[in-house]
Amino acid sequence: MRSIGIAIVAATTMVLGLTTGSTMAAAQEHNFWQVGFPVHPTEQGSSGAALLNEDHQVVGTLFGGISACNNLYDESDSTPGGWDLFGKFSVAWEDGLSEHMGGKLYAESDEPVSAPSIKIRKKNKGELPVRSVVSPGLMLKLAADPAHTIVVDAEAIAEAKARFAAESADPSAAKRKMVGTHIDLKPMSAGIWQRLTAKDGTKSWRVAIRAEGAAFLRPHFVGEVAGEALVYDAADAPFGRKVAKPKSAKDDADFWGPIVKGDTLFFEIITDSDTPPAIRIDKISYGVVDMMGGEGGPSSSPEGFTPKAAGACHEDASCESSVDEDELNAVGQMFFSVGSSDFVCTGTLMNDVGTTQTPWFLTANHCISTEASAKSLVVTWEFHTNTCNGTPPDWRFSPFTEGATLIDTGAAGSSSDFTLLRLDSDPADDADVTFMGFTTKSISATEDLLVLHHPQGEYLRASQGIPLGESDPSGTDIEPIGDSDDDDDDAVSVGGDDDDDDAGCGCGA
Repeated sequence: MRSIGIAIVAATTMVLGLTTGSTMAAAQEHNFWQVGFPVHPTEQGSSGAALLNEDHQVVGTLFGGISACNNLYDESDSTPGGWDLFGKFSVAWEDGLSEHMGGKLYAESDEPVSAPSIKIRKKNKGELPVRSVVSPGLMLKLAADPAHTIVVDAEAIAEAKARFAAESADPSAAKRKMVGTHIDLKPMSAGIWQRLTAKDGTKSWRVAIRAEGAAFLRPHFVGEVAGEALVYDAADAPFGRKVAKPKSAKDDADFWGPIVKGDTLFFEIITDSDTPPAIRIDKISYGVVDMMGGEGGPSSSPEGFTPKAAGACHEDASCESSVDEDELNAVGQMFFSVGSSDFVCTGTLMNDVGTTQTPWFLTANHCISTEASAKSLVVTWEFHTNTCNGTPPDWRFSPFTEGATLIDTGAAGSSSDFTLLRLDSDPADDADVTFMGFTTKSISATEDLLVLHHPQGEYLRASQGIPLGESDPSGTDIEPIGDSDDDDDDAVSVGGDDDDDDAGCGCGA
């Protein structure tokens, strides 16, 4: 049986930025699994991927590496390349995860602890997503009115692109894929709002923002939402994405809204009030790299969506025979902000020993390590083809969740480069999801490994790997994986029922 990892990656070569030389502390242990990729590698943006063992349990998270389409693992080489490092889940468990996911009984257990995967079918049975809204502007299919459109200055866009180029070239940004940068907007006046009335009498206020050449836009709000609010990318869109302050930002004066594709954003508030809204957009996230499909701007296809062709060495995840379909729904494409930049990484929805269905979300510390970044998080679900080499999904209509609370984190230098988040909302509201199981038990030296990934945030691809050893964060101090006399019965196994459609999926069995 193959073991499975889940990842979000990029189509260009990933540069690690590994800890090396004199920066290595003597106390650092071999907290990482080294994995070689002979055919299908991971690449830049894969960070946070969950590595699963032969029982399809999480045993690590992707720290980074040197594997790429032009750098594959070949054991016949005198100095084989094409490897990545995965932080050991057992180390993260000891360093804090047990306190949150283990419960009192298992938090300090000396025995390996395991939990099964469980699958949950989406709760929403309606035609429209839970976080969707139809407004007067959409009902009337009104294009943007120049008098009520904020046009981002061309000079500001040029400065933002230059800043993006400089920051994305910084080695410290290499492991997580940088996709956007922020642009401050001029103060909004009351006159910028457009009053709309639908044929059924529903009233709203609307404003449009245009930032030429943007691959995507995301608004940052200051103030409270008074009424039902939404954002959308075109006047003829079937629905808009609901704007609501995430739970993790409930006490904040500002918050990030949903993402829309392309260089035009409509923001609309449904309200009977004749007074223009007080809420304002003070800045936007300007997409430089299209993480949804297409490069450097809105698609020219009639449907508004043109998927990019990922590197030729990447395999559609739906073509991988060892992958259970439900396992595809455990991974989420991550989008988040760090400072004035935006990135994509990978995260995995996690089960716990009590099978509480708490939306635990595991990723890498070098992706998200602060509360501010956690609050900015958008996770896109079910972002994969339904059949082998089938039609790529349209990101715009994929289920998503917004916001998270930072629960625990550990850096590579002192732990295994992990971050545990608790999502603000239940992804099962709109998506079929799997809460992945885990174990603190070691992997063996003979297991076949697999990673599922999103090149530059694209839909899932698959990559097979080979365990090479146990490593420090530099990837240069390697020890063989010890032969274990343990078997599956030696691990304390808790929770779940693999035969229950709403409890256990027996993924990959």
